[in-house]
Amino acid sequence: MKKFTPPFQSTAPAKILFLLLSSLTLTACNETKIAQDEAINTPAQSNELQAQSNESLPATSEENVEFEQFEELYLADEQTVSLWPRVRNGFKIDSELEHRSLQKEIAWFAKHPSYIQRVMLRADPFMHYILDEAEKRNLPTELVLLPIVESAYQPFAYSHGRAAGIWQFIPSTGKHYGLKQNWWYDGRRDIYASTQAALEYLESLNKSFKGDWELALAAYNSGAGTVRRAIKKNKRANKPTDFWHLKLPKETRAYVPKLLALKEIISNPEKYSVSLRCIPDAPGFKQVKTNAQIDLALAAELADIDLETLYNFNPAFNRWATDPDGPHSLILPVAAAETFEANYSALPADKHLRWSRHKIKSGETLSHIAVKY
Repeated sequence: MKKFTPPFQSTAPAKILFLLLSSLTLTACNETKIAQDEAINTPAQSNELQAQSNESLPATSEENVEFEQFEELYLADEQTVSLWPRVRNGFKIDSELEHRSLQKEIAWFAKHPSYIQRVMLRADPFMHYILDEAEKRNLPTELVLLPIVESAYQPFAYSHGRAAGIWQFIPSTGKHYGLKQNWWYDGRRDIYASTQAALEYLESLNKSFKGDWELALAAYNSGAGTVRRAIKKNKRANKPTDFWHLKLPKETRAYVPKLLALKEIISNPEKYSVSLRCIPDAPGFKQVKTNAQIDLALAAELADIDLETLYNFNPAFNRWATDPDGPHSLILPVAAAETFEANYSALPADKHLRWSRHKIKSGETLSHIAVKY
């Protein structure tokens, strides 16, 4: 196994090629043929997706080799059912394409298809779950694309404003929506929990802005107070109060057009000569229960996957073990979940941890600690 740097020791996200292992059914379908990845130039800041990661950098030659190496694997089974028809069928947010800022974002995505391919590769295990949850709430399926704008589906994305995870929750908003954050665990990076919180938050914002999704999305980015103040200012000046006429922060003015541009690209990929990687319409992960705290390296062994894969499916854990106070569950690739459950059921209760945490007290020396253990 190659050396792996855990997320709490490095701010750079782990390499995402682990997704190849996410299930035995990660194959492409006849949705469209995958385009060969290509190097891209870093766009101007106003055109970048707001992921605080190395995704904004040009693709390296190493990335290109990796993409080409595994392209055949994704094209192996043309019978795989694609997720994209379901996504398109759930689009509900009306948008007028003539807006200049929207056309600008569409042009950027159309010019950089390799970027879309890399993002879709990372999104593959998680998008089916997010789509299911959006449909359960009768929410527009454009929201499935929102983590692309927020984080480029980077599990370990972290912004200069202290926002974390694929949904980019700041600490206070995360706590308000029940996302636990402590030394062991950060629920803002938990794919399962943060998706529930994000959809609840978006649903609340939509109600607050009387069903106007463009205003709700703007509020998700810059805060409801910012949007309300802009609306009040326009009302006083007898100006329209829709999103396109509000004076909002620069990032927010680009944020909503980015999502609507992605919607247009997904709706009409042939029109823009963009090939969409097939994401299977099937679960990409399974949540498995544990009875107590467990060593993550041991969990990876029980699931017969490498540690890097386990961390990328469970980015919420800050340390080498799960939180002793829960949640007592893990997210695993579908194919690995059954293996884990079988091996875990046979694991003695006193074998869940291979290490202990010791908090050094005043006056303790290394020899004191050595004698204790």
